[in-house]
Amino acid sequence: MGFETQDVERKIIAILRILRDSPEPLGARVIARSLKSQGFELGGRVVLYHLELMDERGFTRSEDRDGRLITQLGLEELERALVSDKAGFVASRIELLAYQTDFHLGKLSRNLLRKSSLPPWTGKTTTPEQVFHDYTLSTG
Repeated sequence: MGFETQDVERKIIAILRILRDSPEPLGARVIARSLKSQGFELGGRVVLYHLELMDERGFTRSEDRDGRLITQLGLEELERALVSDKAGFVASRIELLAYQTDFHLGKLSRNLLRKSSLPPWTGKTTTPEQVFHDYTLSTG
């Protein structure tokens, strides 16, 4: 998915959240104001473009001049997006922890993703080779 597509999808999800949280239909200007408070600088016409796109996908429906409501399909899309956000958060967290991971075989020191991923440190091992050997035996 290209950057522009991801950017459009993020805006659509933000609009769907706003519509989900509203008990009544919302117009493009009201949504634009709400988006601005979330850090999205979109004018009413741009929001209207996104709303029309969401109407075509079946995520929203027009309530004449009152504005738009989210549909069941829109709620399902929002739920899928939230799952993706959570998975993305977990993946980012793992990536950060992996970046912070190091193991100095020569110094016999470690800063690992999970300390439980290595056998308990007994203090008996004296050489890096023995540490590696003990580790490979314990992880089988």
